[in-house]
Amino acid sequence: YSVGQNRDNSASDVDLVSKDGKTWTEILPGSLSDRNELVAHNSTFISVGDGGSIRQSGTIKASVGYDSFAATYFPGGGSDAEDNSNPDSDWASNLIEYALGGYPDANSDAPDQPIMYFDSSDYAVFEIIREQIQQDVAYSVWWSQNLTTWTQAGLVVVEDTATTLKVRTEQTFDQQEKAFFRLQVDR
Repeated sequence: YSVGQNRDNSASDVDLVSKDGKTWTEILPGSLSDRNELVAHNSTFISVGDGGSIRQSGTIKASVGYDSFAATYFPGGGSDAEDNSNPDSDWASNLIEYALGGYPDANSDAPDQPIMYFDSSDYAVFEIIREQIQQDVAYSVWWSQNLTTWTQAGLVVVEDTATTLKVRTEQTFDQQEKAFFRLQVDR
């Protein structure tokens, strides 16, 4: 947070907050004569001025989960911050970047693509490498024989650590038959 003067508006006082140090938002509009300090206290900001003048903001709600992720990379919001947007034009949408630990503003930093293979018992196995467990997302696997009708596959968790999620389908698949698979991430 910071205090200052808006020189584009008659040098009026301004109290600002930023999540990234680049994009700033005014939190206490209006002027406070000879403001001296802005402090954070109990999820609010308090601005103190000469002559005993004190102003306190409303409660500032901290963003968590995907909302915090989107606010960090897209502080202005808009369509680039939406779950299914892909502003860096890599293989992963914002929600997948979040779930797997990618960076949605740089296509050179896309997360690893999930690995899919059939084990020796003909179960479809999916291995997902991630930076950490995200509590506000759910993974599901869907399969189809024609890319039109999709069925959610029942899954058995094989491994679930901070950096790896490995699941296999409950049913086996004949590898000679046509089958398409997709990973879906929801929040």
